[in-house]
Amino acid sequence: MPVHKNIHIYLCLLFSISSIFCQTDNTTKAPSLLDIENAVKHIVDKVKGSVVSVESCNSENKFSRHSGVVLDDLGHVVTIASSIRGAEKVCIKTLSGKLFPAKLVGIDNVTNLALVRVEDAQSFPCVVKGDSSKLSLGSFLISVGNPYGLQNSPSLGIVSGLERVVKFNDHLLLGLIQTTAAINPGDAGGLAVDSKGEFVGVICSTLGASKPMGNAMVLPQGINFVIPSNTVYWVCENLIKHGKKRGRMGINVKDQPQGGVVVTKVGAETPAAKVGLETGDSLLEINGVPIQSARKLVGRMYHMLAGDTIEFKVKKKDEQVVTVKITLESS
Repeated sequence: MPVHKNIHIYLCLLFSISSIFCQTDNTTKAPSLLDIENAVKHIVDKVKGSVVSVESCNSENKFSRHSGVVLDDLGHVVTIASSIRGAEKVCIKTLSGKLFPAKLVGIDNVTNLALVRVEDAQSFPCVVKGDSSKLSLGSFLISVGNPYGLQNSPSLGIVSGLERVVKFNDHLLLGLIQTTAAINPGDAGGLAVDSKGEFVGVICSTLGASKPMGNAMVLPQGINFVIPSNTVYWVCENLIKHGKKRGRMGINVKDQPQGGVVVTKVGAETPAAKVGLETGDSLLEINGVPIQSARKLVGRMYHMLAGDTIEFKVKKKDEQVVTVKITLESS
């Protein structure tokens, strides 16, 4: 659906809702469709300079282009890690078309976020920091990205889900915001703002692959995801201040029918292997808290970094229950 039609539909919907509420109070004037349209235009105009194009090239001369968000006046730009992983050269392209070389600050594999920095920070207006925890179902959300290289393309939608867990390239992404705002190839790494024009997230992905439904394959529409700004800031501040990477144990687990999780794989020479964890061991507790599912375990470890130590209560294959301490290594 074209962007202008998408925006028009939501504006009409809001106008209709406003009219319904105002029928009970003759002293309250409903905002006109033009008022709402102008408000959206103002927000888009306010944030468009904070959205850039992140262009990279690897050793095989493979070119990649995604979107990025200018986080601060120091020239830090956040984008999607998959867009620059392995790149030998990264450049930031502004709305005016100017190119600036950028240096990689760090990559967070858990969220698939990457942070780069441009030296000439004065050329980049940054976003206004928002609070993604204040979003609720039905909140308006405006996304701005560079779909198919079409720079600074806005789309209007609503928040249709919170705390979503989505599998992306065989990796679980936690705590995502689901939105109906249109997201297309090239938008990843772009900007999501609320109705005040404040930064509330980084465009992540869409359920773009066809899904089986009966005998047909159906392409999902309007099911798109954003990484919350509170997560983005936590990740980026850690990369800037400490340069630490997320921690990993080196195991795979799966849920057990009776509850809890069982270890299905232990990587060689990993922290888990060094303390004697084996395939078939059941993880009962993490730092004294019962482990109910694999998803809950991932959630508990979400903010843990390399060097952190975790205590597990483990039931071995011979039914013996032991306690082990694992110091995480860099992911």
